[in-house]
Amino acid sequence: MINLYDSQITDILPDNLKKNADNIAISYALSNQIKKALEYSKNTCVYACIDQLPHEILDLLALEFRTQYYNQNLSIDVKRILIKNTLPWYERAGTPSAVEELTAAVFGYGKEAEWYEYGGKPGYFKIQATNQSINGKQQKEFLKMLDNIKRKSAWLDSIEIITDGEAKIHIFYATVDTSFEFSKPVRIGG
Repeated sequence: MINLYDSQITDILPDNLKKNADNIAISYALSNQIKKALEYSKNTCVYACIDQLPHEILDLLALEFRTQYYNQNLSIDVKRILIKNTLPWYERAGTPSAVEELTAAVFGYGKEAEWYEYGGKPGYFKIQATNQSINGKQQKEFLKMLDNIKRKSAWLDSIEIITDGEAKIHIFYATVDTSFEFSKPVRIGG
């Protein structure tokens, strides 16, 4: 089999035409142009090398793909995950698995619990995540992204931040007439 990069037109010509000086010259010129085109084509594999692209190119690629949940202020790792998942998310928009993947991309871990799994109202769902370092601005961005991917007939009940490990809780006792409520899940939005 002939390698396209190393091939020449004279390789496929009959013996009586291979020795013609004009055919040899044309073959040589075309071979050089094919080599240049193949070298240029190596630089067009943008989608295959997303992990090596800088922020600026990722921003342009997200714009071209119309990446649904993209924000230029996200970290480079999150940008890469979002761009890589753009086409699959378009295919699965409105499904719990797409919501879970988005949550995992932003929070590091995410699980969607439907209303019947936690005793909520019909049509509602909640998200369970583990990353506590997400600030208020990132939470707002996440809620915008979530609104684009979730089912339009489903409503976010809450986002629970799940922690594991130990925490010291200091309880002070005072004789002040007040009431307070303490609950384990942290709810954001909804």
